[in-house]
Amino acid sequence: MEEDKYNEIIKNIDNEQHYRIKDGLLYRVKDNRELRVIRKYEFEGLMYIAHDHELSGHFGIDATHERVKEKYYWKGMK
Repeated sequence: MEEDKYNEIIKNIDNEQHYRIKDGLLYRVKDNRELRVIRKYEFEGLMYIAHDHELSGHFGIDATHERVKEKYYWKGMK
């Protein structure tokens, strides 16, 4: 998510139905689950940790995408 959109949501958090702040981080609430909102600059690092890092294991693109979707949200995710 772009930084200006992220900051706008935080600024108006009391009016947001699908977002909440927890431990200083923004979460999107979807299907009663809290998904950490990933800022644009965090995306590449998240993908590295989830897919390429030696401790993450390599389960293929689809499996990695499904694992990431369980905990994280970013604008435009499929």
